[in-house]
Amino acid sequence: MGKFSLKSLFVVEEPTTSASTESKGAKEEPSASAARRSSESPSSDSVSAPVTAPTPATPVAGDVDQGVVDSLISALEAANQSGYDYFEFSKSVEQQKSFLPDEKIRFQSSLAAASVMNVTPAGLVESANHYLAVLASKEKEFEQAQGQFKSKEIEQKQSSIVAMEKMIAEKAELITKLTAEIGKLQKDRDTMTGEIAANTAKIESIRSRFQASLSLVAGKIRADIDKIKTYLMA
Repeated sequence: MGKFSLKSLFVVEEPTTSASTESKGAKEEPSASAARRSSESPSSDSVSAPVTAPTPATPVAGDVDQGVVDSLISALEAANQSGYDYFEFSKSVEQQKSFLPDEKIRFQSSLAAASVMNVTPAGLVESANHYLAVLASKEKEFEQAQGQFKSKEIEQKQSSIVAMEKMIAEKAELITKLTAEIGKLQKDRDTMTGEIAANTAKIESIRSRFQASLSLVAGKIRADIDKIKTYLMA
């Protein structure tokens, strides 16, 4: 099997918002890291590269984030196993679409071709589960990174607000003398409250886009697992 990009296995529909137009060109370019298959295992440094969830100019909750999809695919490429496994098999199935409309026949034909390399349906499922485990590790990394962001941008500001409220109550007792100081603290409190609302919305939007992106990539693998079991293991 020749070299190919894992990105070609995961098709993302074109965004309809104008803010997403700039990502179209990047989406159509082949992945620069798509070189496949050496006999050596990927380095531990590349496998452990953290997944980042880029914030779009105009984030829309629930949309697939192409940056996240590319990041997840890069993680899968870094963890790519040597030899013929799920990804080669999936690519073979995809390449036959133009002349084999029946999906079951494409799966069976790809297995027949791969069987000369001792590829089995059980082995394909095992390798697909390996990549699902990689995605699970990236989800964990994402949750940890988002937790740190939440702690910094929300919880610390919430603590500051509690302290400010206490100071407001104390200064209010001084009435006229401290009126100016109270006004400043109230303004700061309102500003931080607005920041919390904005950051809360940002976190939820990023989470939603990440989960949609994760579902796209993992869903393709899970669907193929079901089809392998239905078509090849029944």
